Amino acid sequence: MNLMERILEKSHVTTPRSAKRQKLQSDCPLRLPGRHFPDLVPSKKNASRKCIVCSKAKVRRETRYQCNECDVGLCVQPCFRKYHTADNL
Repeated sequence: MNLMERILEKSHVTTPRSAKRQKLQSDCPLRLPGRHFPDLVPSKKNASRKCIVCSKAKVRRETRYQCNECDVGLCVQPCFRKYHTADNL
């Protein structure tokens, strides 16, 4: 498992935060392993983001939660789990 994690870390290309949001997050293999937790979107009061899973399903849904590790907005249920467990979103 450690060997696989090292291989994934070396093959992962980091990008600036703003470019990360525009990039398709399904290209990021590091979203599947690891410890990711839902967190409130920082900034102003009641800030929200588009849920990336709902957007790919052609549904426009805003959420107040995100994964800080992946830097994407996600509905807590069921999108957060779906995004972090499915290989092809």
